[in-house]
Amino acid sequence: MNFENMVEIAYNEMGQTKKQRIVIPELSIEITPTRARWLNVIPFCESVNHKSNIIFEYLKKELKGKNVVWFSPNEDDGIQIIAKKMKKPDIITLVEKYVTNFVNCSSCNNAISTLTKTDGKYYNYECLTCGFTKCVSI
Repeated sequence: MNFENMVEIAYNEMGQTKKQRIVIPELSIEITPTRARWLNVIPFCESVNHKSNIIFEYLKKELKGKNVVWFSPNEDDGIQIIAKKMKKPDIITLVEKYVTNFVNCSSCNNAISTLTKTDGKYYNYECLTCGFTKCVSI
């Protein structure tokens, strides 16, 4: 058996991993002159398989100086950002950045991942497709 045959057999045994994509719902955002409200936070979190408190922490960190709160004790009502001149594209850009940094795998580019809290302010990122892990700070 020559080297080329051994490599071909090894690749066949490994199998092909199909790229997995997730379907993110269109963001439902209401804008007023002094506030912005992201209504469908929970469906977004369910689609990316992350907890809602993680995206909440991320928004608070990225929008420092602006008041980011849950609209009501019931998280299904969404997140409210109290700030003047907040625009819908600004929020969409932040969510896209979150997906790029904390959902999509930098190793295999698949979007099936989890974030789990560790000690302190760090999270363990794990790609469920290729097994890539890293420690991230939100």
